[in-house]
Amino acid sequence: MELYQLKSFAAVAEEGHLTRAGERLHLSPSSVSAQIKALEDELGVALFARTPRGMALTEAGRRLKAKADQALEAARAVREEAAALRGDVFGVVRIGMNTDPSHLRVGRLQEALGRGHPGLSPAFMQSQSILVPDALRRGEMDVGFIFSGRDAEGIVKERLAETGVLVVGPAAWRERIEGAPIEDLAAMPWLWTATECPCYEDGQALFRKLDISPRTVTLSDSEDVMRELVVAGLGLAFMREDTALDLEARGLGVIWPQARLSMPLYVACLARRRDEGLVAAAMQAAHEAWA
Repeated sequence: MELYQLKSFAAVAEEGHLTRAGERLHLSPSSVSAQIKALEDELGVALFARTPRGMALTEAGRRLKAKADQALEAARAVREEAAALRGDVFGVVRIGMNTDPSHLRVGRLQEALGRGHPGLSPAFMQSQSILVPDALRRGEMDVGFIFSGRDAEGIVKERLAETGVLVVGPAAWRERIEGAPIEDLAAMPWLWTATECPCYEDGQALFRKLDISPRTVTLSDSEDVMRELVVAGLGLAFMREDTALDLEARGLGVIWPQARLSMPLYVACLARRRDEGLVAAAMQAAHEAWA
């Protein structure tokens, strides 16, 4: 069997459809189908059941998919090791973003990669700080940005910068917000995170000290949604300092001046992969982007 057959097998298993697998592999559906048929003939088992909704793994297919993934990972490791021995780094490095790309300086990061490793292409993936460690462990990304000081098993984190966090409310609430004590602030409508978020964990501590809780009216795990709801006049939220200052400068929000929180920004990877050429190159590029 050939590696390209295993790649097609994995793509069809993950996409559940020949057309989508073909788009992912830049092949026609008929070519993907032919590769699957040839692999099934060689192995002597049916890997998929053809259904009206697409391609479903058989029991044999499910068991062999795990082996195929191991083989593809081993092949990738061989290529990277050979490249390292030559002093080269090539391929695609998958980078998880926990916030918007402008804040993470992805343009500078890509420039740094291009200068040092022209054969390496970044693939940026939107994620969240809480999700990045597991994505690294599952092999879904190679490096990722996180806002969190917590230790995570098997993960190495390297500090890049400190990010300020401010309380922001609708511009029309200026008189209510600017001089308000925290007790009054808590009684106002709040937009809160639907998942664990480092800046909201620190923000919660402001209220916990006084044994009070903010009046939450909406939950979201999207920074864009939070920003739009503040602009729409629906509540207060914790925001990155640069976003908060931009809203206030444009007359779209007002900052509560009595507190400024701070959270560290890290770039992270699996500890066991830190010295791999591809990962090391991406980590170094992140540091250069923030230098």
